[in-house]
Amino acid sequence: MPFPYTIDASHRVAIIRKVGRVDVGRIRRTVEALFTDPVWQPGFDTIWDDSQTTELLLEREDLITLLDVQRELAHLSGPGRDVMAATRPVDQIMGQIFSMYAKDQHRTIILCKSMAEARGVLGLPEANG
Repeated sequence: MPFPYTIDASHRVAIIRKVGRVDVGRIRRTVEALFTDPVWQPGFDTIWDDSQTTELLLEREDLITLLDVQRELAHLSGPGRDVMAATRPVDQIMGQIFSMYAKDQHRTIILCKSMAEARGVLGLPEANG
């Protein structure tokens, strides 16, 4: 099952909530679902909200797999920005490693320590509630 996400077409952004266990299969299913969603448009940005992650089950090979998925779906994703909002140190470190591997990818990766920071980086209004 993919992680829950919402697409805000008016702001050209999707927000993905990584809830619970995070593994390569679930991220892959989420990316595939998101980029084939009828509301998604190539070039939209994403925010990956890690504030509800409880377990991170990713290894080096998994990061390479995710980079391959990005390349396979580049025609659907377009050249947007992928913002990772990670509050736990382990998620921040994994984001740093992934961004180093992805430095030559077509999408820009931005690391943030909160959703408020992530929204600010993209120039989005503050979240309601």
